[in-house]
Amino acid sequence: MPSSQAVLVGIDGSPSSAAAALWAIEEASARDLPLRLIHVVAGLQDPRSTNDADALVHEMLALIHTRTHAVRCEAHVLRGEPVDVLIQQSRTAAMLCLGSVGRRHGGIGRLGSTAAALPSRTNCAVAIIHSDSSQTDNSRWVVAEVGEFPTGDGVLGYAVEEAMLRRRPLRVVATWPSRYPDVYDNRAQAAKARMVRAAWQRHLTPFRAHHSQLDVRVEATPGNILNYLARQRHRIGLAVVPGIRATGIAEFLDVSRDAGAADLCFDVLICAPSCPNYVA
Repeated sequence: MPSSQAVLVGIDGSPSSAAAALWAIEEASARDLPLRLIHVVAGLQDPRSTNDADALVHEMLALIHTRTHAVRCEAHVLRGEPVDVLIQQSRTAAMLCLGSVGRRHGGIGRLGSTAAALPSRTNCAVAIIHSDSSQTDNSRWVVAEVGEFPTGDGVLGYAVEEAMLRRRPLRVVATWPSRYPDVYDNRAQAAKARMVRAAWQRHLTPFRAHHSQLDVRVEATPGNILNYLARQRHRIGLAVVPGIRATGIAEFLDVSRDAGAADLCFDVLICAPSCPNYVA
């Protein structure tokens, strides 16, 4: 198995894993890296399942080639437990892309168990991609979750890259913990929001200068970003969140679905653990 850097995609035959592979094309192309597809066959399965796995992999390669021949593609069928194998293979990955809902079970809620388990156990960024066709809707936002004060360019850097790559508007959402006395003081809340927005607007100046086509706005809201995501879920294409979200990703993603929905409303990119976190 190659150990060189690549954009890694876990595939299992589900619609969302196919969507993840197609989503990852742009990531691999932008980084000039190969797109590496990994299908894991459980170690105790019938050996004949390898034939099915090979067929699945070739089907996925054919799907990718309907979109592009410009990206180098690799495909590998490996044996073992999916989470363990993907953790091992992601050690040299620039990014790991997963479908949100697995083929055989829904895991936590309807989030696939592999997608729920991996983000907190990898050293690279993890993208969780849903099966909806909204990937082609360039009007849907990229949302960056940041804290009240600009302290680095980790999460924001990922979000700017994705907004430019996907040609989508960027919404930088700054949040801060609500203090009990302020909850009932609308003037204090409004003043705080103005201060936070102004700080982020200043911080965004060099990004705007470097990316003249970047459509970016700042939102400032007290409390948790989950309420914002729930309200705006049908306008969001991708949420870029800090690595600390990885440990509770199932709860976090629950805001990205309607009652009874089979899949998420938007995709989520969890930044690498080494990426500076804005959220306190």
